[in-house]
Amino acid sequence: MTNGNRNFAIVSALTIFVSAFLLFQIQPLISKYILPWFGGTPAVWTTAMLFFQSALLVGYAYAHFLSANISPRRQTVIHCCVLLVAALTLPIIPDSGWKPTGNEAPVARILLLLLASVGVPYMVLASTGPLIQNWYGLRLPGQSPWRLYALSNVGSLLGLLTFPFLFEPAFTSNQQAMGWSGGFILFALLCAATALVLRKHVPATASSAESAVNVPGEAGVNAADPVGTKWLFWLLLPAVASLMLLALTHHLCQDVAVVPFLWVAPLALYLLSFIICFDNEKWYRPTFFTIFTMAAILAVSGIMAHTKIDERLEEPWGVWFLETISLLPFIDLKGAQFETLAENIYFQITSVLAAVFGICMVCHGELVRLKPGVNRLTAFYLTVATGGALGGVIAAVICPIVFESYHELHIGLLLSFIFTVSVFFDAITRKAEKIRWLHIPPLALTVAATGLVAFAQWNSMQDEYLVSMRNFYGVLHVREPTDEPARRRLVNGRILHGVQLMDEEDEMMPTTYYSRSSGIGLAMEHHLAVQPRRVAVVGLGVGTLAAYGKAGDVIRFYEINPDVIKIATEYFSYLGKSDATVETVLGDARLSMENEEDQNYDIMAIDAFSSDSIPVHLMTTEAVDVFLRHLKPDGILAFHVSNRYLQLTPVVKKLADEHKLPFIVISAEDSGVAVSASTWVLVSRNQDILDHPEFAEAATDNFDKFDVRLWTDQFSNLMEVLD
Repeated sequence: MTNGNRNFAIVSALTIFVSAFLLFQIQPLISKYILPWFGGTPAVWTTAMLFFQSALLVGYAYAHFLSANISPRRQTVIHCCVLLVAALTLPIIPDSGWKPTGNEAPVARILLLLLASVGVPYMVLASTGPLIQNWYGLRLPGQSPWRLYALSNVGSLLGLLTFPFLFEPAFTSNQQAMGWSGGFILFALLCAATALVLRKHVPATASSAESAVNVPGEAGVNAADPVGTKWLFWLLLPAVASLMLLALTHHLCQDVAVVPFLWVAPLALYLLSFIICFDNEKWYRPTFFTIFTMAAILAVSGIMAHTKIDERLEEPWGVWFLETISLLPFIDLKGAQFETLAENIYFQITSVLAAVFGICMVCHGELVRLKPGVNRLTAFYLTVATGGALGGVIAAVICPIVFESYHELHIGLLLSFIFTVSVFFDAITRKAEKIRWLHIPPLALTVAATGLVAFAQWNSMQDEYLVSMRNFYGVLHVREPTDEPARRRLVNGRILHGVQLMDEEDEMMPTTYYSRSSGIGLAMEHHLAVQPRRVAVVGLGVGTLAAYGKAGDVIRFYEINPDVIKIATEYFSYLGKSDATVETVLGDARLSMENEEDQNYDIMAIDAFSSDSIPVHLMTTEAVDVFLRHLKPDGILAFHVSNRYLQLTPVVKKLADEHKLPFIVISAEDSGVAVSASTWVLVSRNQDILDHPEFAEAATDNFDKFDVRLWTDQFSNLMEVLD
């Protein structure tokens, strides 16, 4: 290779690497930026991924159009003009005018916001991989460009992994956005340099179609061979991988927390599978990866089903099923050891990540086996990108319309398992074609394992609800009472959002995290109890705090999810039977309060942190400024910080210290009927308020006192408080 060719190869590789790094760095950066604007729900990430996959498709289509229809010299001119247009849209900081007011369709709003903020730069970055690879083939005929695709995925992987571990902890959101914009300028210069070098060494009359040649010895479909139905697999395999990536990521965030790391980790493994498969076909070993994937899906299925599995296994068919699958080694559905594992956060995360990686490895490994020759490179990438976007559309648009719950996850896991089994048998058939009896033991094991996965997924989908509602903010179920005393529950996945006793005598009893022994219960019972009060509650649930209302009180609930208001009004009676005047405000609480006149609240309960989604923008120093503006000088600001996986008490302590406000922590234990353990932090401007005997007696020093960095609108890090 001459020095000129070598320099072109180096600049091409560097351009692809930088573009891929920026392409995937922007995804968690911009998603975290807008996450608070839309309630902190996992659906923000799913919708953002739909946009990124669609923009990737547009970028690939642009690259394919240039490569197939425009001469190389004209390609360079057109692309340099597009680079200039993209640079003029910088920086990528979203305009605050895109913040929702509560009445917009959130999916459409997010897609338009992202299009306006990062659409053109992202499309240009997305087109770089296939376009530069095509230029590489023109400039260096006979050299394989496929490893450049693996290099681009290495850049993407580094872009993802450096965000939660390097950029997020060290820089504010605005600093990250400005740094990314500077990186884009560097990329644009590299890409323009690559275009200029190509322009000097390609004849003016040359065309992409004439110059494209296959690499000797290159695996895949030759130029003379018909593609046939292979294009369908180019479409469906990435679609399955994309769908399961999004479904499993949503499941992980829903059951743990909407932490950027839990967005990044599955996507990083998705990219890693591309790197392994496209770098060298020898890295993908079908037998090993199919066994790995089946084991991972079995683990995830067991975790999903373990909470309800005992009662179903008591049925006659369940007993037979249990005896049948007991032939499988290491399977004990009713074992205490597995139950302990299933409740362990690290086992849950590891199992889901393993399933993501396994499914993606099988899909992308089989995809590489079907890849075409270099002459169809951009068409192949375009089809793959279409498949990825198709998976995003199914996850973010179609499934929420078709299913009332997250059934796509259960159906997808079962179908992925069946597909993996088919690949497994295809692999062992090729290895032991003449020894048929060797297939019998694996066949028996995989049939039993498939039955186990089918049972677990079916079991997870079975439940009886009085009502089920699904929208952008999640899936809500109202469960009919099945125990004594009769209780009606509102749940979202495994998260309990409220309980009401159905006995007429006890129906107005405060329950769960709002019992009379809880921090907010003590505040509602003893703070200014003899006079009418104004109370604000961020997060409606079933409206339990309305039970404390007296004549003359005004209790104002802020709720972002319209389905929660509908359910609390129609299926629970706290709001309707409260003696107080009850008001509900639809929309994000902080955005609503920012646009309201001073409300002069006596008590404000910030109760949005016990669910699956942590709206960080309610726990920043700017948020506290908003709350204090609406709080009377002798009022109480109560933060509900109960959470399965996050230690939020130190965050509130830091906020109180920053504002020089006294605070106390009140923890209540499980006790009595429908009373849940809870932790509340009470903050006030007046120390005498917190010295009330009832508060002082319940206050505890037994809480997490480790120090955290102050959370602001520009900086927050859930990783540092992950338990």
